[in-house]
This record gives sequence, structure tokens and C-alpha cells, in this order.
Amino acid sequence: MYLKTKNDIKTGEVITPKVIASHTLSGFKAANLCNGFGISKTSQGLDVHDNHPKGATMWCAQPGDDDELWIQFDFERVYPIGEMDVWNYNRYDPSTPNISYTNQGLKNIRIFHSIDKLNWIELKGPGYPYQLAKAGGVNQCAATNLNDGNNTPIDFDGVSARYIKICINSCPNDGNWGGINGNECIFGLSEIQFHLGKGIAVDTADEWTNLFKRQSGWVGADASYSVPCSGIDKPGSGAQSNTIFLFGDTFIGEIDHMTARRSDDTIMLNNTIGILRGNRPDRRNMNFIWGENGSSNLNSVFIPEGNDGYYYWPQDGVCIDNNLYVFALKARQDLTGPEGFQFAVDAVDLVSIPLGINGPVFEKQKHMQTPLHFSTKESGEIFFGGSIMLNTSEAGAPDPDGYAYIYGWRNNPVGRELLVARIIPENIENFEKWRFWDGMSWSDNIADCKAVFNGVSCEFSVTPVYGGMFENKFVLVCQKDGIGQTVAYSAGQTPVGPFEKAVPIYYCPEPDSGESIYVYNAKAHPHLSQKGELLVSYNVNSTSMEAHMNNGYIYRTRWIRLYSIK
Repeated sequence: MYLKTKNDIKTGEVITPKVIASHTLSGFKAANLCNGFGISKTSQGLDVHDNHPKGATMWCAQPGDDDELWIQFDFERVYPIGEMDVWNYNRYDPSTPNISYTNQGLKNIRIFHSIDKLNWIELKGPGYPYQLAKAGGVNQCAATNLNDGNNTPIDFDGVSARYIKICINSCPNDGNWGGINGNECIFGLSEIQFHLGKGIAVDTADEWTNLFKRQSGWVGADASYSVPCSGIDKPGSGAQSNTIFLFGDTFIGEIDHMTARRSDDTIMLNNTIGILRGNRPDRRNMNFIWGENGSSNLNSVFIPEGNDGYYYWPQDGVCIDNNLYVFALKARQDLTGPEGFQFAVDAVDLVSIPLGINGPVFEKQKHMQTPLHFSTKESGEIFFGGSIMLNTSEAGAPDPDGYAYIYGWRNNPVGRELLVARIIPENIENFEKWRFWDGMSWSDNIADCKAVFNGVSCEFSVTPVYGGMFENKFVLVCQKDGIGQTVAYSAGQTPVGPFEKAVPIYYCPEPDSGESIYVYNAKAHPHLSQKGELLVSYNVNSTSMEAHMNNGYIYRTRWIRLYSIK
């Protein structure tokens, strides 16, 4: 993948958030902190602030004795935050020159950042603990910043965040510089500017999300693996190729465009297919396929042999030598689980389908049993096929070694572990030649697998990086800790790691609406990405069938894009 820039955004540019505060005196609103009110530029291009005699271009507050005092900023998307410039309270009233209103400026502060407004991380960078310099009350005041003798800006060092919170002790001469006689508990600030730093930014990819918002026929699914028919899996490569989407459980029916309610004759199939021409989310170029062998009857595309109650859930797939290979979980109903999770998985099969001029030739598909599901008390339960990475020159890998890396996971009480296998692509059907990473070398025994990361979802992606801040590394994208509202990434030095601690990068908001909604299985789609970005999807579901019927738009993938600021 490329992680370079988005629309030529550069480090150092000012980003303007929405702002609220726990307390605000009437007429001196928190919005003044970021709306440029009172800011002008010198002939040298330096931003300076006025010293309005009433402080009307600034913010101030008077909390109660026990009230929490804070200011919160919302950038409305995730950005890498660089430096923060602060102009402390700079009021000066020439009619009362002996009153030092600047003593109401903030003094000691604590700073926190978050991607979800739920989990806050305290900033402890250079200059911590943070004490702000007092303003001088002069017109055209330069940024006052830290009280370190150099007026140094506060450095976030590129941390990715959507929310910033400044917390202030509401005690005089601690939260402020002492106040003034009779008004010791007024706290003020003139302006704050946030600058972009080097790091990962995230935005929603609404055009991709809307591609899967359908009202007739195929009306929602999960999984949503994407496989380039060309076998080339780098950003920008999908324009001249078809993409095969592999879907899991799928609703077929109608959705009322006025009420969003599903039709009563809606059914669920266990797997379907989508074929997209090119790499743009154009509804005219997207075709959905269901029915045995793509026949459009009310059945799945892939059906295990025998009438034994099993069905297939597709995992990742890959195109090799004009064949589509899909690793499919062989699942069955298990009513001992809670609603929405009444299933068990007993095997991993490999489905092989020849590729014709018009796409997969489903009637010629083959199903192969594999040794890629393995379970003992010592090893735990292992599944492979959660992600495939072709590290070959044919796939366009930046540093190819000729192998296909197939990733799996092991369930354990403390989190789902990431495992790695590899094979020369043309030997993918020869399981005797598969090798499994044992932490030091490649073993022919699946029981020797050693984890290279902990906390992965059962669907995820591992992608080689083509440039930018992670050049020559491999990036894992997953739902942090399996099922949860956080998409995370981790950078590894090689296809087998070591992978760094997961970095939360995006908060999925859908469960906040209720309806028993949950989100899961984030993964990247390199070949559908444009240069300079990495597209990521995640699944949205509900444990309530009633919610699915009342709101037909819950059950479909949502898409975001990651890009780096350089």
C-alpha cells in the first residue's frame, strides 16, 4: 500500500476543530478559541492576537468551587496532531490600567487525546507537566505557549486523534495565574491553533459505503473480502481488472425506501459473490451473484458436498494461474450460543474455481478438505485463511520473496492470536508443502505455530507498504481485540513480524445508535485504493433479527480510508 499524502495536505497546516467547554461566561464563548476572532497577521506572516478591553474575542469561564473545568476540541475526523500554539488570556482595558486581567489566564493544565471520546490518553511530551506562560496584555500578542522561557509550542508528536481535551484545576493560582481581586476564580484563554503532524489520518469513504446500500435483490452482507482477478494487489492496480467480492451471510429481498423495513419474504443465504469492473465504486459496474453455481436461485453460491447441515462462510481468496481460490469456513448451526452467535465451525475447506472471460466458472468449482483447522489442548483451536498476502513480483510486491503468506488465528482465553503459514503460490493445493512459522523458522507441523500478534479479529489484512512513513514494512489492519468499536493497525518488519502494539485509529460509531448493533472484522483493500490511501472496510451487524427487519440498512460494510501526512 501507499501511505503518502491526501490532496497534498502538508505537515504544519492549521486544522480547525469544533470546540466546547464545561463552563463559559456569557458573551465569551468557547468557539472564540478556534474561530480566528481577534487573530491577525503581521507583515512577516506571524499570527498575533489582540488585547480586546472586554475580552470579547476570547474565552473565559467562572466554574463553581467543585466544578470540573475543561475545554474539548473535535476535529470531526482523525488527524495526526503536531504542535499546538496557545495564546493565553490577553485582555487589557485602558480605562482600568491597574487591573491585570491577564492573571485570569490559564496556568497549569493537563492535556488528553482520544479517537472515541471514551478512552482518553494523557499527553506527556516535552515540557510536561504543562504550564502556560502568562500573556502580557499587549496588542498583536504572539503565541505565549509554554512557560519555559522560550514560549515553546506543545508537541503532540503526530499522535492520531479526533478529540483533544484540556483539563484545568479550578483553584486560583493553580488553574490560573491568580485572578484579580474579587474574581480569583475566572479562567480565560485567547486562542488555540492545532497544526498537522506526521502520521496517519482517517476519513470516511462514503462512496464505497453507499455502493453496498441496496434496496432490491442483494440487500446486505458481511465479510466483503475483495480479490483482484489480475492477482496484482497494490494501490491503483485495480483500474484495469475485475474484483471479486466474497460475502458471508447475505440478505436477499426488498427494502422499503420510505420506512427502511425489509420485506417479509426476505431470506438469508450463507454466501454470495460480487463482481466489480474497475476500481471505482460505480453502481453501474457492480454485479451481485447468488444461487448454486451463480444460478440466481435462492441458495448460496458455494455449498459443501453432502446434505449434512454444513454451509460455507468465505474467508480470504486469491487468484493464481487463472483460478480463484477461497478458504471457506465449514460451519453448522449450534443453538447453544446466544442470538446472533448460534453456530460452530468445524473445518476449513479450499474452494477452487476456474476464471473465464466473464468471471468465475462456478459450475466447475472444486472443494478440497484441508488440514488448516487444527485443535488440541496444547495448541488450542487454529484456523487459517483469514488473510492472504502474495509477496511475489507478479502481485507487484515491493520486495518479493516468491511466497504466498496465508494468515490464521488461534483462539485463547486472552485474545485471538495471529499465526502465519506460507507456500509457493503454484503449490497452494499441495498441503504437504505448506510451512508454518514456529517463531524461529518454518515447520511442516501446524501444531508448531507461534503467535506473532495478539488481539486480532478473525478477518483482517496484512499488506506490504510501498512508500510513506511505513515504507519497507508490513501493515496489519484488524478490529482491535476481535469485536469492538475500534479499528487498529500494527506495523511489522517482515511478513511474520515482529508486529508492534496495535494502534487505535478509528472509532466505529454504528453501535451507539442501539438496535443491538455490533461491528467487527476490519480489513484493508489495497488494489481498490488509490495511490496515497488505504481503503479499509468493517462489518456492521445486529444480534437482533427484529432490528434487521425494521432497519434494512444496518447489515452492510462501512468503509474508511487511511492516509499519511508527511
